[in-house]
Amino acid sequence: MSASLKSLMIVLTSLLLALSFACNAGQNDLQLNFTAITSMDGLSSNTVHTILKDRYGLLWFGTDDGLNKYDGTDFTIYRHDRSNPSSVASNDISSLHEDKAGRIWIGTIQGSLHLYDRRKDAFVRVIGSESVTAITSDHTGQLWVATTTGLILVDPVTFKATRPSQRTGVPDQLRNGLVQSFFEDRQGHMWVGTETGLFRFDFTTNRFARIAYGENAVTVSANQVKTINGDQTGHIWVGTFNGLFKFAPDGTLLQSFKYQANDAHSISSDMIYAVAAENRQTLWICTDGGLNLMDTQTGKVTRYAPDARSSFSLTNKSIRSILIDKQGIFWLGTYKGGVNKFDKNLTTFALKRSNPYDPHGLSASFVTSFAEKSNGDLFVGTDGGGLNLYHRKTNLFTKIPVLPQNRPGCSGLAIMSLELSADKLWIGSFQDGLFALNTQTGQYRQFIQGPSLSSLNNNDIFALMTDKQGKLWVGTNGGGINVFDPVTQQFERYFDAGIPTAKRMIPLNGYIRDILQDKNGNIWIASHGTGVAMFDPVRKKSVQYDKLNSTLPGNNVLSLHEDSNGAIWLGTAGEGLARFNAKTHSFTVFDQGAGLTSGVINKILEDAQGRIWVSTDQGVSYLDQTTKKFTNYSPHNGLQNNTFILGAGIRTQDSLLFFGGIQGFNYLNTSTLRQNTNPIPVLLKELRVGNKSITPADSATLSEHISVAKSIHLAYKQNFTLSYAALNYSDPSQTVYRYRLDGFDSEWHDAGTSQTAGYTNLSPGTYRFEVQAKNHNGNWNSRGAAVEIVVEPPFYMTVYAYVFYALSFLGLMLLIRHRGIQRLKNKFRQEQLEREIERKRELDEMKIKFLTNLSHEFRTPISLILAPLDQLLNRAAAAENTPHLQGIKRNARRLLNLVDQLLDFKNLQEHESKLEPMKGEIVSFIQETSESFRYLSQTKGIDYVFESQVSSMYMDFDANKIERIILNLLSNAFKYTRRGGKVTLSLSQAEDAGQWLYIKVSDTGVGIPAEKHAKIFERFFQHDAAASILNQGSGIGLSIVREFVQMHHGSIHVDSTPGKGSTFTVMLPCAISVANVGTEPAITVSSGDQPQHANVSKTPGVPVPAVELPAEILIIEDNDEFRHYLKSSLEYHYRVIEAATGSEGWQKALAQHPQIIISDIAMPEMDGNELARKIKSDKRTAHIPIILLTASTGEEHELRGLNSGANDYLTKPFNFDILNAKINNLLLLNRLLKNAYTKQIDVSRPEPQIVSGNEKLIKNILAYIDEHIDNSSQLSVEKLSKQLGMSRGTLYSKLLEITGQTPIEFIKAIKLEKAALLLEKSDLNIAQISYATGFATPNYFTKSFKAKFGVLPSEYIQARRNFLSFQG
Repeated sequence: MSASLKSLMIVLTSLLLALSFACNAGQNDLQLNFTAITSMDGLSSNTVHTILKDRYGLLWFGTDDGLNKYDGTDFTIYRHDRSNPSSVASNDISSLHEDKAGRIWIGTIQGSLHLYDRRKDAFVRVIGSESVTAITSDHTGQLWVATTTGLILVDPVTFKATRPSQRTGVPDQLRNGLVQSFFEDRQGHMWVGTETGLFRFDFTTNRFARIAYGENAVTVSANQVKTINGDQTGHIWVGTFNGLFKFAPDGTLLQSFKYQANDAHSISSDMIYAVAAENRQTLWICTDGGLNLMDTQTGKVTRYAPDARSSFSLTNKSIRSILIDKQGIFWLGTYKGGVNKFDKNLTTFALKRSNPYDPHGLSASFVTSFAEKSNGDLFVGTDGGGLNLYHRKTNLFTKIPVLPQNRPGCSGLAIMSLELSADKLWIGSFQDGLFALNTQTGQYRQFIQGPSLSSLNNNDIFALMTDKQGKLWVGTNGGGINVFDPVTQQFERYFDAGIPTAKRMIPLNGYIRDILQDKNGNIWIASHGTGVAMFDPVRKKSVQYDKLNSTLPGNNVLSLHEDSNGAIWLGTAGEGLARFNAKTHSFTVFDQGAGLTSGVINKILEDAQGRIWVSTDQGVSYLDQTTKKFTNYSPHNGLQNNTFILGAGIRTQDSLLFFGGIQGFNYLNTSTLRQNTNPIPVLLKELRVGNKSITPADSATLSEHISVAKSIHLAYKQNFTLSYAALNYSDPSQTVYRYRLDGFDSEWHDAGTSQTAGYTNLSPGTYRFEVQAKNHNGNWNSRGAAVEIVVEPPFYMTVYAYVFYALSFLGLMLLIRHRGIQRLKNKFRQEQLEREIERKRELDEMKIKFLTNLSHEFRTPISLILAPLDQLLNRAAAAENTPHLQGIKRNARRLLNLVDQLLDFKNLQEHESKLEPMKGEIVSFIQETSESFRYLSQTKGIDYVFESQVSSMYMDFDANKIERIILNLLSNAFKYTRRGGKVTLSLSQAEDAGQWLYIKVSDTGVGIPAEKHAKIFERFFQHDAAASILNQGSGIGLSIVREFVQMHHGSIHVDSTPGKGSTFTVMLPCAISVANVGTEPAITVSSGDQPQHANVSKTPGVPVPAVELPAEILIIEDNDEFRHYLKSSLEYHYRVIEAATGSEGWQKALAQHPQIIISDIAMPEMDGNELARKIKSDKRTAHIPIILLTASTGEEHELRGLNSGANDYLTKPFNFDILNAKINNLLLLNRLLKNAYTKQIDVSRPEPQIVSGNEKLIKNILAYIDEHIDNSSQLSVEKLSKQLGMSRGTLYSKLLEITGQTPIEFIKAIKLEKAALLLEKSDLNIAQISYATGFATPNYFTKSFKAKFGVLPSEYIQARRNFLSFQG
C-alpha cells in the first residue's frame, strides 16, 4: 500500500471518529476533573451512603462498613465492637445529621439511632432496634428520624422518642411505612418522602398533607422519594426512582424531568439518589446513570459519567450522596467507587495516558515533543511509539505510521523533536536520523548520516528549529549543528570535531539540546557541557556564555525560550532558571531560593498572562515575574508524575500549555488558574504522654477529647507530644505549620509539613500551646488551634512541702547533734569489732596453715606405707596375707584422701585450685577408682553395683578432681548405708542441649530431709544422722565435690527421701565425637562379681630387666627413712648414690656425674627447685635429667618445679612402678640422643618377585604410592588410574578382586603401614608423621590409626619404646 493511500485512510478514519463523537460534544460544556478517595487511601468501604461536614470542618462519610472521620490526610474509622457498648450498633451507616447545637446524629440500617459524644469520642445509643434511613431536625430543634417502620420524633435533650401514630390525622405511610427523606423549607414546612409518596407537614395546623406527583409511574416502588432539597429560589426538588420533580413552595408541581433516550441533555437516569443546588442556576443531580448538572432556568442537563480514557472522571456511574461545602468543594459518594471530589479551589491539569488496549489512545507513555496544526490538532512524538495525531475535539488519537529504513532495533520509532513548517512536519529521531512528513499526503522522506559534507552528520536529532529564511536548524547529540536548505535539499555542517572548541564557528561541543531564533535574528544554541552560544547567521559570528566567562549558573543548558518582551530564558540541568540581560550580558538566576522545587528545567513556556512556566523533574511550576516567586504543582494537581521530558512542551493557539512526561502528557488552560484563599482551620488530633495515646476514658489528663479540650493536666516531668492537622481538603500536601508553647517558647517553630510537636521536662506552671497553618503561598490562619497545658508541681514543690521543709530543717539540726554523739560511740564499737574480726581472721589463717603443714607432713609417712605395700603386693606374697595387705593399702589411701581433702579445702579457700583437664577415657577411670570400695562393701555387708550404659567415652577431664568426686560420693554412700543395703554407681549419656555424662551414686541409707537438700553442699554443714552412724566426717567433702563439678562446667543435685536413701547426680558436659564413644554392651559389675574391663585397653606390665651396665642415680632426700626406702627399691637395677641435703647433693653431682638425679623439694640449706636451677645452669651437669619429689599438690607447685629445669615431677605418695618407668624413659631418651646423628631410617619395602600380572600391578601401585605419599593432591584414585592406564571402574574391580579392598581403602592402608614404620624407627612427632604420610590433619590420622591398629599413635610409640628398652 502506498504512503498516499495510507494517508487518505487516516484522514477518512479521523473524519468518521469526529462524526461519531459529535453527539457528545454537548457533554463537555464544563470540564470537571474529579479526584477519588477510596479504600486504598484509608476509606473503610467504597460504598458511601451519606456525607456530612461538621462545624469544626471535619468530614464524615457513612459507608456500609463503618463511619469514617476525615481531616484531609487521615481517616478515623468507627466500627461496631461487641465488647464496647459505646461503639456504633452496626457498621452499615445510612444517615448523618448535625443539629443546630453541633450534635452529630448517626443512623444505621441494622438497628439504632446514635449521638456522637465529641468530648468522649464515643457514641450514645438513643433508639435501639430501629432501621434508620434518614435524620433531620426542624426549626424547633426536634429531631425527625425516618425508619423502615415509620416516623419517629426524638427530643435531642431527653432522648424521648414519640411516634406520630399517637396523633390523629397521620397517614398510614408515615405511621407504619418506609420513610426515606426529609427537608424543611423556608416557610418552616417539613417535607417527608416515603416509599409510596410525598407529604408536607404544616407546623401551624399540625397536620400532614399529601403532595401529588408521578401518577404515570409504572410501579408503586417507582414513586418512592429518595431525596428532597431546595434551591436558592425557594423551589423544592424531589428525586424519586421515577424521575426528578420540581415543586413550588406551596406544593404545586412545576416541572418533571425524566430520561429521554434521544435527548443528550435529559437526565441520564430516572433513579435519583440525591440533589443539591450549587447556586441559583446550577443543580447537581446524583443518579444511577452518572452525575447531571442542570441549568435550572433552561432545564438543560450536562452529563458526566466514568470515562476510561480520562484519569479524572467519575469512578462509578451510581452516585448515592452529595455534599457541596462552603469552600466550593463538591463531594460525591458512589456505589463501589469511593468518594469523588471536585474542587473549584484547586488547579487541576488534564492528563492523557497511554493505553495499549485502546486503538484510539496514545501509542506510548514516553511523550517527547509536540507540534500544532492550524486546526488545533497536535502531533505528539513518543519514544518507542512513533508519531500520534491528537484530535482535541474528540480526545482521540490517530497513529501515523513512520517506518525508518535499516532499523537497528525491534522497538518503535523514538522521536526526540518535532518542527512543523507549512505542510511539512520535520521529525527528529534517536538513531534513525531526520524525517520530512507531508501532512497532507502522508508521504515522508528519511535523511540519515552520510559521508558527504552535504549530508547529515549524526542520526540522533535532539532539537529542530525553522528560521525566518525557512531553513531548518538541526541540533544533534554529538554532531553539533546541521542546517538544511529546502531549496538545495542539502545540509550545511557547523561542527568539525577536528577543530578545537574555542576556534569553531559555533564554540560549543557537539551535544545540542535546544535551538532558538530571537526577534533580532540571532540563533541561540544550548549545549550539554559548554553552556550557550548566540550565533549571528549573517556575520557568521558567535558569542559563547558559560560558567567561567559569565554569570550563567551551569554549563548544562537544556532549554531556551524568548518571552513576549524579548527576554531570553535558559533552563539548566540542576541550577534552575536563568534570565539573560542583553544590556549587561549577565544572567539572573531563579532557583530553589525562589521556591522552585527542582533545578532541572526540561521545558520553558510563557502563558497568555506573561507567566513563565517550566517543567522539571519535580513537577510543573510557574514564575510570577512581579513577585519573583514560583508556584509549584504536583501529582495532587493531576500531574502524571513528577518527572517530565526534555523539550516536551508547547503553547497552543488557544493558549493551552502542554507538557510531556514519562506517563503521557498534561495540559492546562492557564486562564482558569485557581487559588485556595479560604482560611485553613486547624484541629488537635491526638495527645501522647510517654508514647501512650491519651483519651478521656482512661486518664485524668484529659476531661474531653483533645480536639475540643480546653486544658491538659500533666504531672511533673511528663513528656508529651501533640498531633494536629489542617483541614485543607484542596491541597493538603502544600500545607505548612508553625507552633509555639506560650510561656516556654519565645518564637514560633516552623514545622514545615510535620504534624507533631513534642516537649520534655517542662517546669511546673500554666502554658498555652498554639498551632497555625497556611498554604504554601498563603497567609497564616491567625485563629489556628490552641489548648492550655497545666504542669502540676511535684509534691515536694507544694506549699505543704515547704512547711514540711522548714520543720524538717529544725529537726535535722537536732538530729545532726544527736547523730554526732552516736557516731563517736559507733566508731568506738566499730573499731572494737574490726579488731575482733581481724583476730578471728588471723586465727583462721593459723588453723589453715596448721592443717596444710600437717597434711604435708602426713604425705611422707603415707608414701612410706603405700610404696612398700605396692612392692609386697606385686611380689608373690602368701595368699593368706593378701587381703590384709590390701586392707592396709585401702586404709592408707583413705587416709591419703582425707589429707587431700584438707589440701583441696585450703586451695579452694585461697582460690588456688585450678582445672587441669586432659583427654582420656573416663568410663574405665571411674570404674577403676570405684573398685577401691569393693572390699569395703564386702566387709560391711553392702551390695555395691557399678553400671554403665556407655562402654567407653573419651573426653577432657581433670583426673584428680574426678577421682575426688567419686571417692567423696561413694564414701558418703557407704558411710550412711547400713548392712544389707545397696550402693549403686551408674554412668549414662544424654543429649539435652548438648552431650552430657550423668554420674549417679545411689544408696539405700538414712536419707536427707528435703529442707536440707540445698544446705548439704555448704562447707562444714553436717546432717544430724542417727547415733548409730559414727565418724560423720568434717562436712567439707560435698562442698569440695560441688566446687570440682562446677570447675568442669557441670552441676550436681540430690534426690533423697528420709529412710529410703539418696541419689547424687553429677552432670558433666562432654564434647565428643561418634568415634570416641564405645558401642559395646554396657558394663554392670556387682559386689559379688569380678570387675570386667572388656572395653579398657591396657598394656600388660613388663618386668624391668637387669641392666648390663647399671646407671648411676643420685637420690637427694632429707627424710632418712624415705631415702633408705628409695635406695632399697632402686639398687636392684641401678647404682644408687645418696645425699641428705641439697648442698651435699650438688657436691656429689659434680663429683660423681650420675645419669639421673632424684630430689625432694622441701629440704634444708637448699631446696629442690634451687638445686635444679643450679644443676641446669652449670655446663658440667646441665645434661643430667632431674626428677623432683614433693608432698605439695597443685598445678602451681608442679609448674614451679618444671620451670626450675626439672625433667619430671612426682607427688607423694606415688606408685613406685611410675617412678621406675620415668627413670627408664629418661635413660632411653639419653641413649637416643647419643645415637641421633648416626641413626638412619630404613623404610624400604622388600621388592616382591613378580610372577604374575596381578603382582606386577600391585608393584606398580606400591611404587606410585611410595613416590607420592607426601603429596595428597597427586595421590588420588583418579591420578592412580591414569598412571596405570586403566579406568577407575577397572582399577576398582581389580584391586577389590586381588586385595579385597577398594582403591581408597588400599591407599589408606599403605599410608598407615608407612606411618607405623616411622613411629617405630624415627624421632618425628605424630603431627610430622601424619603430614609425611599424606594425611590432611593429625586428628584424622589419629582416628584412622586407631581404627587399624586398635591403639592411638602415642600408645603405639610408648609400647614399642618400652619393649625396646626392656630388650636393650
